[in-house]
Amino acid sequence: MNSLSDILPLLAQDPLRNCNLINFCRSYPVSSIRVEGSSVLIRGRSDQDWIYISSVAPAEFAALTRELEPSDQYFAILEDWMVAQLPGKEKVDWQLSCLKLYLPERTALPDGPFRGLRRLAPADAAYLYQHSHYQSFTSIAYIDERIRNGVGYGIPAGDGALAGWVLTQDDGAIGFLNVLQEYRCQGYGRQLLSAICQRLRQEGQLPFLHIEEDNLPSMKLALGMGFVPDRRIHWLKLKSS
Repeated sequence: MNSLSDILPLLAQDPLRNCNLINFCRSYPVSSIRVEGSSVLIRGRSDQDWIYISSVAPAEFAALTRELEPSDQYFAILEDWMVAQLPGKEKVDWQLSCLKLYLPERTALPDGPFRGLRRLAPADAAYLYQHSHYQSFTSIAYIDERIRNGVGYGIPAGDGALAGWVLTQDDGAIGFLNVLQEYRCQGYGRQLLSAICQRLRQEGQLPFLHIEEDNLPSMKLALGMGFVPDRRIHWLKLKSS
């Protein structure tokens, strides 16, 4: 059972845990799949060559990670216990840790229409990167690709530049939510988040996002809209051997 057509139904048995991995596999080339019991390790490429691991069994996780290769540096959506058990964890180059939250189907959203919003365009990529707090983890090329293939909205300011924006990540998560300082406290963040959630639901997708736990304004916004905390997750890069 090492084909993607076999693996996706297995992952779909736990859609909340595996929504990141399912979305990634549907959107990007997968180079290898390994299965151990009910656990799965997948290598695929978006902006980097990423390792995704779905597991609830430490013994199966250990079996999968024993065969990691020296070139395996980038890991996505690791849970706390996985990070503690990951071989080479003492050689972490960087680590980004967030709380994953999701919007239950029963949670109502504003009906819209959302006035003043426009779809993001590839020409916006450099502007979004310029105002990103995560330049160490992203690139203009990645943002451009996500604008072309994901779901993204912006709110134009009076001068035509964007006052705020939101865009899905390579794993389908809602990300890049940002409202420039001078335009905050005007409801733009809620409007952007509501619009993208509505669009994702129309496409049959579960709206979910990742927030650093000390990002109190974003956390307050998400919780206030009805998002529910799921689990803490981590991306990390290991130093090359």
